[in-house]
Amino acid sequence: MAFVTDNIETDNRLVLKHGNKILALADYDQPPVEELFTAEGEPTPLPPYFRQMGYVTTDGVTQGNDVSSTDTNMDQDVEPVRSDIESIARTLAATFGEANAWVNGLYHGLPVSEWPASKSAAWDYSFGEVSDPPFYRLLMLTQDGTGSQTKYRVEQAYRAKVTNLGERTLSRADAEGFQFTFGLYKDPATNLTYRRAQNGPFYLPAEPPVGG
Repeated sequence: MAFVTDNIETDNRLVLKHGNKILALADYDQPPVEELFTAEGEPTPLPPYFRQMGYVTTDGVTQGNDVSSTDTNMDQDVEPVRSDIESIARTLAATFGEANAWVNGLYHGLPVSEWPASKSAAWDYSFGEVSDPPFYRLLMLTQDGTGSQTKYRVEQAYRAKVTNLGERTLSRADAEGFQFTFGLYKDPATNLTYRRAQNGPFYLPAEPPVGG
């Protein structure tokens, strides 16, 4: 008997990819989305005050958790006897592939309320006008699969702020990209930092009756 191969429990329907996605921002003074899914199991439609940032490059979206801890040592043991978490710094990073007015407004540290009404509008921004980037609400919706096999993911950052800007390159070969890292912080109003939810199990055919 091959113990391992005869007892493997895997399900390739639970291997997900997140190619289709919406990443949107709103000003922090706007309310967060309370119900992430509708009764039908689909993501709640974006409130009108959220702005879709457009294309995300094939680097995708990276959500990081930097855990810092301190070990406690004793004379009688060369290994730590305990470890205590001091902090968890959560981040989300993405590179936007559209050089639109909204992406450039974010790049220059402006609140959503100061972005043009249309992302295709003309814009004229200057560095030095803002001393510290504002806080935002951040919402990401992704879809994997189609039809009855569709899986939706909704992730929401309640108080996000741009903490790093990557290099920007203008060249013949590649599209202009805007790389952002957002720091994710606890929202005093909701006591939440980040929320992730998925629309439940796959909608699979009923299991056949035993012996049938």
